[in-house]
Amino acid sequence: MQTYQKRNTKAVRPDFSKQAVAKAVRKEGIQHPLVLYPAAVGILGGLAALLISPGYATIGTACVGIGVSAIALVANLFLRKKSIADRYIQELRELNSLNLERSKSELKQKLYDLGNKRAFHQLEKLEDKYDLLERILSEKLNPGEITFKRYLGMAEQVFFSVMDSLQEAVSRSQAISAIDIKYIESRLNDIENSDNLSPEAESERASLIKRREIFHKQKEEITTIMSQNEEAMTVIDETTAAISGITTKRGRSTLDMESAMKELTALAERADDYSIRD
Repeated sequence: MQTYQKRNTKAVRPDFSKQAVAKAVRKEGIQHPLVLYPAAVGILGGLAALLISPGYATIGTACVGIGVSAIALVANLFLRKKSIADRYIQELRELNSLNLERSKSELKQKLYDLGNKRAFHQLEKLEDKYDLLERILSEKLNPGEITFKRYLGMAEQVFFSVMDSLQEAVSRSQAISAIDIKYIESRLNDIENSDNLSPEAESERASLIKRREIFHKQKEEITTIMSQNEEAMTVIDETTAAISGITTKRGRSTLDMESAMKELTALAERADDYSIRD
């Protein structure tokens, strides 16, 4: 029976969720030099006024420093919120795109070298589905909007997750590439058909059986990975269909689209969090 096991090394993915974007805006807003430095000057001025000399200069320095810091903070969190969020998402997407193209190219070559036609076909279908989802999103949203860029980034995470699964299939295929299953079956047949088994033949038989088990175990895992990828691509199709049916004139359009995209995010997280074993 199949059970799920936490992976020891979870891939760190860019986070395009609303919460992550809001957190990035707060972080940059608070850590901006026009917030930190005047605040530091104001605090030092306040301490000087408190501990050394509560004169106009020290009190004025404290008030000006804290005032400038507060104004800058409000400006960052409210007036500059959109530009900070847009830059955060754009930086993530640029990093994503660079890694995606490099990983995709390397994976295609590995699949081609291994002659794994099914996995190669899955990767090509995944590209087609991603391109279709991008086109549907561009029809429903302005490509210059933060929401469009964020949703596209979320879709890229699913792309990465499926590619990780295909990479795992590649690794498992490479691990058993040196196991000659035909030779093993032939040799086992010879040994088992012999009239008198020597201790050496019994030892060889045990070793051959163990290698055969390893081979078939890896083959089963590869089949499971491929099946999971088909399920993932079904979710992508469902999400694309759901978004295509959303009318942007409706008041709930943004909420509906957010709900659909969350299905993709959950899919990517599940793929990163769990591996299947017997």
